[in-house]
Amino acid sequence: MNPLYWILIAAGAILLIFLLFYNSLISKRNQAENAFGGIDVMLKKRYDLIPNLVAAVKGYMQHEQNLLTEITELRGKAMNENIATNEKVMLDNKIAGLLAGIFARVENYPNLKASENVLHLQASLNEIEEQISAARLQ
Repeated sequence: MNPLYWILIAAGAILLIFLLFYNSLISKRNQAENAFGGIDVMLKKRYDLIPNLVAAVKGYMQHEQNLLTEITELRGKAMNENIATNEKVMLDNKIAGLLAGIFARVENYPNLKASENVLHLQASLNEIEEQISAARLQ
């Protein structure tokens, strides 16, 4: 056979391998974008529940006002569309920690602990936290 045929076959094989590799990379990028999109949806749900939680516990936890203010400020920063992904993750981790602190403090307030509204909000936030965790694992 002519060496030109071998060169064309080799070039075709290299092109085919490149296209398969490129398609694989594009597929992985799309999967990552979809995963981040799912996480963003869950974070948005959490951010939407935070004002309701703050309003529900505000009357009972007057001396915890700084904690409630900090959660509200972090939520505002996290809702910013121009925020970097790393900073968004950092803010999300801070918010998760502070929300866990609120739920721990709720135990000290029997009237607040028995409030149906607070229990519903707490259950909703726990469900969203589980969904966020599941989305991060995908």
